[in-house]
Amino acid sequence: MKKYQKLLMAVASGLLLWAAWPVRGCAPLIFIALVPILYLEERISKGEKGHVFWLSFTAFLIWNVLTTWWVWNATPAATLAWILNSLFMATVFWAFHFTKMKLHNSFAGNFLLIPYWMAFEFLHYYWSAKWPWLSLGNVFSTCTTWIQWYSVTGVAGGTLWILFVNILISSVLNTKNKKTLYWRIGIAIALMVLPVIGSKIAYYRYEEKGIDTEVIVIQQNCDPWNEQFDESFEDPTVQRNVNLAETLVTPATRFIVSSESAIQEGIWIDHMQNARAIKILHGFIDKHPQCCFVIGGTTYEWVPKGMEDDFPARKVEGTSKYYYAHNSALLIDSTSVQYRNKSKLTPAVEAIPEWMGFLKNYSITMGIARGTLKTDPEPYTMVFGDHQVGVAIC
Repeated sequence: MKKYQKLLMAVASGLLLWAAWPVRGCAPLIFIALVPILYLEERISKGEKGHVFWLSFTAFLIWNVLTTWWVWNATPAATLAWILNSLFMATVFWAFHFTKMKLHNSFAGNFLLIPYWMAFEFLHYYWSAKWPWLSLGNVFSTCTTWIQWYSVTGVAGGTLWILFVNILISSVLNTKNKKTLYWRIGIAIALMVLPVIGSKIAYYRYEEKGIDTEVIVIQQNCDPWNEQFDESFEDPTVQRNVNLAETLVTPATRFIVSSESAIQEGIWIDHMQNARAIKILHGFIDKHPQCCFVIGGTTYEWVPKGMEDDFPARKVEGTSKYYYAHNSALLIDSTSVQYRNKSKLTPAVEAIPEWMGFLKNYSITMGIARGTLKTDPEPYTMVFGDHQVGVAIC
């Protein structure tokens, strides 16, 4: 196989991964997306010339850029994220190739990719450079009837499913024995179809339990990249949310849910009741005391004495004081303001690894945040009446 043909196959894998990805992707393509790059690996492992690392890097870079291009709107650091994530993925794929060559250079050796890739995805949820958007199992996020069994396995179950089917299908391309060929095709088809059938049966047999609750979900109509951050004093974003809610609220409404950054005013936790946005929301709740507002905003608090060396602590210029910044969800009802802070931060945009401490006090995203946000040690729920309210913060 010529060099340009190898490159085209690597590009094909990248494009197939992108074409499968939500929101507009065709999810079934994920079952063949890795086949071109796996086929190349097989040819190279059998002695053909080629660089597994750079071919896989090409495929993964295309996938990263085409699926997470939107991060550029938040920070130019997106470029670094695309390159690093592609390098991580290529390193994992090369490690699989190297291990296969040394230990088991055969059909069975292809399955070594599974523990390598799944370990990488697991790490990607917890280390300081976390970037879990492209965990393979997430591809089915718009096909919920296919993956009811995620309630048992989580996203990792989808990753295992995808890898196993891709490995089987790629092996078909290198199989000459007809009996083995038909057997592998049959297993691959069964593995693709049976989990979906079982999931759909579980989905349509499920019966809702509990008490019905009326919830209003609203989103302010404005440009989220520019207009939202240039709101006027007379027409703040939170007022737009209140105006929308007024047209929909009924005596049965219990929750009004808005977006992550609907409150653009920075709110100090010790003085929440003094914030203009909170006063606007309380004005709405006073008229509709049967419900509460669940809404997102940025909050601040002073760093306790003795904690000034805490990595997320930010110094107030020209003073000896330090403060924390949070990405928070707030629950506002007639009697209180509850809040919880995001516990999993977006790299570069919301968090800087401690080994990059020299960037701690520099602005890195839209001129808003500096350094690392302070997180809650563990997620917890807020309470409204008989409801426990869990909030996922983007």
